[in-house]
Amino acid sequence: MSKVSLQKFKKEDATFIRDNFPTYFKDNSVENIEKIIDTWKSSLGFCIMYDKEQVGIIALTERQDKSLSWGTAILQEYQGKGIATKAFELIIIEAQKQGYSKIISSCAKSNIASKNLHKKVGFDLIKEEINPAGNEMCRWEKNI
Repeated sequence: MSKVSLQKFKKEDATFIRDNFPTYFKDNSVENIEKIIDTWKSSLGFCIMYDKEQVGIIALTERQDKSLSWGTAILQEYQGKGIATKAFELIIIEAQKQGYSKIISSCAKSNIASKNLHKKVGFDLIKEEINPAGNEMCRWEKNI
């Protein structure tokens, strides 16, 4: 899977994100996504590249407790190829370089692909819960 690499976000990536992951953000306007990209520039936000083509996004965002939260999305036609797993391995290296030691994540209990990815990259399932919106969620943690 050596064809996978990470490319630091640029403002121009906002259109790619909006067009390919329309439900990833509540406000899916290019302007809002550009603002989010600005915050990711100072943290760990990347486009996932496969054979030099944009195929997804991955970001680690610092939380108040100095742990990181994780988010990723891969274009449907590239899912199931190990790309998210490799991208996660690459972003962990960057997080460790910056001195982080823990990632916290959550996903919908019904999202089998996300649950499988969390397990594959070594997350521990901490608990299942109902979020404020009434959705059944799984909470995950990983020490890095």
